[in-house]
Amino acid sequence: MLAHSVVPLPIDRVIVDRVDAVPTVKPGCTSYTITANTVEDQPRRRQYQTVRELDASACQRSKELQIPIRIRWKRTNYGNDITRVEIER
Repeated sequence: MLAHSVVPLPIDRVIVDRVDAVPTVKPGCTSYTITANTVEDQPRRRQYQTVRELDASACQRSKELQIPIRIRWKRTNYGNDITRVEIER
């Protein structure tokens, strides 16, 4: 049996600027685009995608309070899809 190496998903520490909601072709499903700036020595502007309302609401909360949030994401055909969101305490 071959051993596979597991590569962890990237995590960005960001402050959210915008949360935009767009309806999808699937009835009752909304896609959210989160635009944020990374919190590091040389900030970068990033965009992330999600269809999970809980992730989008956590990002909206980060925006309202202007507090950093950690976004774990993976690269897909649609962009940077969010896999997990953590609000800093």
